[in-house]
Amino acid sequence: MGWPFIKAIIILPGTALVYVPALILWLTGKTRFAASFPSESNLLLVCAVALMGAGLALMIWTMRLFAIEGGGGTLAPWAPVRRFIVSGPSAMRETPC
Repeated sequence: MGWPFIKAIIILPGTALVYVPALILWLTGKTRFAASFPSESNLLLVCAVALMGAGLALMIWTMRLFAIEGGGGTLAPWAPVRRFIVSGPSAMRETPC
């Protein structure tokens, strides 16, 4: 895996999944747009955690495919994959009509 792979994980998915949402929460903390958890039901919290888990699983699956089948490449444009990948979560499947 090496430094380019670690750097790509910290910069790209880290920015989209951690830094930008955290910045939005911090900047809207004392406004009428502030985030709050529902007090009556934890259904939204359970749904949010489930969706976050699914997103994390897809991200790990994709990065693993890039590292293994892509010849050591990353999601970053400065360290692209060396081989074309035709499998994984975003692969097009042909369905019979």
